[in-house]
Amino acid sequence: MQAATDELIDGNARCIPDSVRRRFVTIRFRTVPEMRPERMSACPYCDVRPGTGSIPSPPVASGDMADEPLVTVITPAYNVGPFIREAIESVKAQTEGRFEYLVVDDGSTDDTVSEILAAFDGDPRMRLIQNDHQGGSQARNTGIQQAKAPLISFLDGDDRWHRDKLRHQIDVLNHLGPEYGVVFSRSRLITEDGLVIGVQNARPGRHDMDDLLAENCPARNGSSLLFRKSCFDDVGYFSEEYTSATDFDLELRIAHGSATPLYWADKRYLIDYRLRGGQVSRAIERRLLAVEKILANYVPLMTRLPQSYAYVDHAVFAHRGDDAERIERWSDLARSSGLPYLIRTGPGRKLLGWRLLGPQGSAVYRTVTTRSLGVARAGARWVADRIR
Repeated sequence: MQAATDELIDGNARCIPDSVRRRFVTIRFRTVPEMRPERMSACPYCDVRPGTGSIPSPPVASGDMADEPLVTVITPAYNVGPFIREAIESVKAQTEGRFEYLVVDDGSTDDTVSEILAAFDGDPRMRLIQNDHQGGSQARNTGIQQAKAPLISFLDGDDRWHRDKLRHQIDVLNHLGPEYGVVFSRSRLITEDGLVIGVQNARPGRHDMDDLLAENCPARNGSSLLFRKSCFDDVGYFSEEYTSATDFDLELRIAHGSATPLYWADKRYLIDYRLRGGQVSRAIERRLLAVEKILANYVPLMTRLPQSYAYVDHAVFAHRGDDAERIERWSDLARSSGLPYLIRTGPGRKLLGWRLLGPQGSAVYRTVTTRSLGVARAGARWVADRIR
């Protein structure tokens, strides 16, 4: 299984010429070295000193599980028939085998359910839960309600993990202090065909609520996080009030109201996050509307960083939408952070660039960037087809 998953994840890179590989697909999943807990004075992966966490994390062989699982993996699935097997196989291949796996089908109308059952192949750790179509938040909440383990991790039905994702993140969390409730890792971006076209980075290290706001949801996607289940006991589940940005809302609630409010960002790439086509403009507008409410709730609670920092990255994202009033309002708030801060941060430099372009230039650039993902997909597919 492990070899099959390696081929699944890395096979696309092998069909790309060296000149292209160096530019686009050299960010490969890194193999995590074997641990020796009895000799370990600090976490070998993240350079943090041992904390007082109580979660045991010696590695076990894939397929082994004690009477009680250590982590519950939850996959919400809705019409992901072409991708769900890859997600499930990447969970089955985990080197940390003490998990239960709940796949919550959200009323799929394609072959998702049959693909799930075929991929399970009788594995006793895996269970299918079928719901009427109510949305991803409800599907995730159903999984949380039935979770038995002290840790929870989510994997979207069209994403996939490196085989050491769980083992590595559990070990990182175990070596942090008890105030840490969440660990997340970096991700690679892949097309629907599985071709790597980019990465999602986050500043490694400690993050609090102010950081989550200033860095605009640094975990980037829901498949990258590992939570203590107690976080959900403290602040509740995914909100069904929003149709977008529910992950951002939950992460801020944990950072503000949980007994374990801190996050740790790992620098390794352990997730493949799949970019899929769809109604991009509508998805952007839904997220902007949700983020508007979320910022109104949490920005006034910032105590360590200037509140204006929360609007820098969000103002850049707002330029992808069509609401000129929101763009100008958020941009004005962001610019009050001061030129030195804007110059030294990537989002700040982008915001200054938008300002220099002016309204007409911004409209042209917005059109180009909206189409860039499709161009990247087509280019990656063309390269692969030409050399096969």
